[in-house]
Amino acid sequence: MRRRCRQNIDRSGIRVRMRPLHVNHALVFRNFKLREMRVNQRRFALLDVYMKQRGIKSRQQQRHDGAACSHLSHGRILMKPHDEVNGWSLKSSLRICQERERRLIWRQVCETVRIHARSAVSISLNSRPLPEDCVGGTVEEMKTVISVNVGLPRELQIEDQSVLTGIFKTPVSGLVRVRALNLDGDRQADLTVHGGADKAVYLYPSEHYAFWQQVLDQQLGWGAFGENLTVAGLAEEAFSIGDHLGIGTAVLQVTQPRLPCFKLAAKLRRDDIIERFLGSRKTGFYARVLKEGALQAGDPISLLQEEPQHLTIHELTGLYLTKQPSRSQIDRALSVDALAASWREHFSRLLA
Repeated sequence: MRRRCRQNIDRSGIRVRMRPLHVNHALVFRNFKLREMRVNQRRFALLDVYMKQRGIKSRQQQRHDGAACSHLSHGRILMKPHDEVNGWSLKSSLRICQERERRLIWRQVCETVRIHARSAVSISLNSRPLPEDCVGGTVEEMKTVISVNVGLPRELQIEDQSVLTGIFKTPVSGLVRVRALNLDGDRQADLTVHGGADKAVYLYPSEHYAFWQQVLDQQLGWGAFGENLTVAGLAEEAFSIGDHLGIGTAVLQVTQPRLPCFKLAAKLRRDDIIERFLGSRKTGFYARVLKEGALQAGDPISLLQEEPQHLTIHELTGLYLTKQPSRSQIDRALSVDALAASWREHFSRLLA
């Protein structure tokens, strides 16, 4: 029997056949579930690659290692040898538990991406969105290069005199070579107080930009503070003097916080910025180059080695600003072999 089809007349007066009145809803639902399953498989595959690259063990691996999995409680009602009514076996029950916990992990990944996207000012070079594989929170704290900034010295007018400065940096794309004293395309002006092996690369956390834009009431682009690398996930409270950082093919070592000079105040046109900069402890930090290499925006940052003394950048800045630090505090700072030479001289004079 010929199936009845709905007919409609378009604007030209031609009758057009529409879809049949009787639709196989079971077939449509099955196709929808297959598409959903394929999407989830692609998502899980990407998540597996992400977890393997960062050395994160899945819940299934943790169970094999003897670790407890709290998420198994969600599938405990299915943990039966065999269910005659629904036809569930123990094998299918375990598969459902694994799928549920992996979906839970995926939701955590998506949520942490949204959190970082909301908290950052503009997480990427030229205000592009943050790559979705850079996540933090419960999975792993995001550590990545947001922008690579370089610049050559140029004249800066300060009142009635002209000063040569290298504080103006511009974001660049592509691989940039890291040398022993600077990055390719970057130079310092006054080498008596800037540059050198202990201050070859300046890194500044991108998370601070939201704070400074509110304080200064102005829009700030990457490199506004003269940093070579605008980074994410490298807070001054979490990293210590002497820590080794792997970025691209280069290896850097944290040496000292930044002490701003009058050129930062002139660039931002704020006389109070130096006091605010140090008072906020949002200083960023310098690093020496242990291994030359190349890096670019988007490169992940790995902590290769931790300094045993664990003197954080935040703590060292506070010690420098303390009027009368104790001898034990000074001795602790001097015990860090990676401390920059100028800072070592400063604390040594305090003991004299």
